[in-house]
Amino acid sequence: DEAQLANSLSLTEDKAIQASIWAINGYYTHVSKSLKEIVALDPNSPHVNFLLTRWVNMQEDGTEENMLKQFQVSDSSAIDRTTLQWISELPQQVKNLNNPAMWNLASGYVHMLLGEHKAAEAAYQSVLNLPAANNTLVNAQARLFNLINQVAQLQTLNKQHEQALLKDMNWLFQEIDHDEALRADLRSSYAKGWIKMKLADVYKKGNKPLMAEIVNSDKSFFTDNKKAQTVIDFLAKDDKSAWESLFSKIYPISAAELYGNMAMHNFYEGKLDDQTLAWMQKSEEQQKDTLYANPFNGFIKDCHDCEHVQPQKVKYTKLSFLKLMKDLKTSLDFKKDSYQEALLLGNGYYNATYYGNARLFYNNYYIGHDTDQSNQAATEDTQSMRLARKYYSIALQKAEDKEQAAKASYMLAKVERNEFYEDNYFKTDYYYGWNDGQVMFKAWQGFVDLNTKYADSKYYADVIRECGYFRRYTEHTTK
Repeated sequence: DEAQLANSLSLTEDKAIQASIWAINGYYTHVSKSLKEIVALDPNSPHVNFLLTRWVNMQEDGTEENMLKQFQVSDSSAIDRTTLQWISELPQQVKNLNNPAMWNLASGYVHMLLGEHKAAEAAYQSVLNLPAANNTLVNAQARLFNLINQVAQLQTLNKQHEQALLKDMNWLFQEIDHDEALRADLRSSYAKGWIKMKLADVYKKGNKPLMAEIVNSDKSFFTDNKKAQTVIDFLAKDDKSAWESLFSKIYPISAAELYGNMAMHNFYEGKLDDQTLAWMQKSEEQQKDTLYANPFNGFIKDCHDCEHVQPQKVKYTKLSFLKLMKDLKTSLDFKKDSYQEALLLGNGYYNATYYGNARLFYNNYYIGHDTDQSNQAATEDTQSMRLARKYYSIALQKAEDKEQAAKASYMLAKVERNEFYEDNYFKTDYYYGWNDGQVMFKAWQGFVDLNTKYADSKYYADVIRECGYFRRYTEHTTK
């Protein structure tokens, strides 16, 4: 408390010790007052550096969400303007101030958060005018902040804006990575991400969705193959401006990957045609991936790890899997061996979802190896049972005996089960929903059909032996 602080200070006349006492006090309580007291005692004290940093952090506190969007505080009244003015003026008033560059950087940064961009720019320029202007890291920090300050002011983006920003943009996104000192010590990753996000936002508001995607890629852009094609065309064009060339170089996805995304999007829309296959053939990396299990298998139990360790007589890549899926659909359309074709198509689509053995199939930029909740369209693709249900239903219609019908019925029960868990658990915030009284074992229609129509089939006996869900269901129905 104040009395204890005063007593501690009275015990010594050593200014360095007194500065240390104020530093401890400032860390825990009154940072602004402590800063001023230390400067009055000894402006060259190293303690002012960490206290100044702490003061800046306190001005940022609680503004992170808005800063991600605008790099500006939402409530300017929360900023300690009295101290800000003192900090801004001090480097000109005190000659032997410890690390004056830091004071100017702090002043500029907080002015920038307030949207006072001219004051921020003047503070950053002051850093470059200091006698220690040969400090590479300090100069780089001032340059980085000033670039953020310029971008934060953008409301529109035209060729003049792009040209004005180009030199610093090239420095940030290309030159820093080749500068050993700056790459190691200049914290620029957040700035890169924020600048790209801000530029994309300005482009979107200016009705330039393609450039928004080029400067800051958004997976949701690829739900439309026509949009994806515009990116491919952009990357391939020869007459790019210097600005366009810069962002083409750092664009995170290649044309080959884009073709794979387009093929994937078509696949999950049920389009097994020549165009889908042609796109996958252009995707060199994706056609090389070998799936861990046979995607045309349909077992009673889903055990991906078990299937992955089994020896594979036939190994499928993404491309060969897609080719066979296309051939099966062509054959089914001509009504050749309808049951078998439909069952295999059902297995293929089942295994190419989150619930199947071939998650590697959708391991690409658009979707990722596992479900990505941030990309809702991709999540819906990989967790949907729509196409598996479609082809299992056709298989049931085309079944030629009880064994075939029993298998198709059970596969449809697996589809129903997954849809139940998806709708009642996976799409809710409360994942472990079985504690809320919901019934865990449902009378899926596939279970009902298997139990009432095909109980004398061999497949029925296999299911009873392997599937505890079905076995429990039959126990309840016989009581």
